Amino acid sequence: MNVLARDHFDHAASEFDAPVQVLVNCAGIGNLHRLLDLPLDEWEAIFAVHVRGTFLTTQAFGRRLRETDLPGSIVNIPSLNHEPASPGLAHHCPATAPG
Repeated sequence: MNVLARDHFDHAASEFDAPVQVLVNCAGIGNLHRLLDLPLDEWEAIFAVHVRGTFLTTQAFGRRLRETDLPGSIVNIPSLNHEPASPGLAHHCPATAPG
């Protein structure tokens, strides 16, 4: 599933025979780079998947729950690398902290 595409969640949820009542956010991408050598597009891609992806899937899930009037649960699983910072992960650590 592409967590950056709003319609992917609804499509994935429609594949089940029963209403989806649990969302687990654990999507992530990453690679090692020294901060001074990190390309801006990689910084933005990491934040897009880790932060915006979590927001978009949570929003879509919440809307489906509201439509069905069912209870639900959301589990956000951040990376273990959000604390402490590790060499080569200056871009990864802050992107996973919001989880």
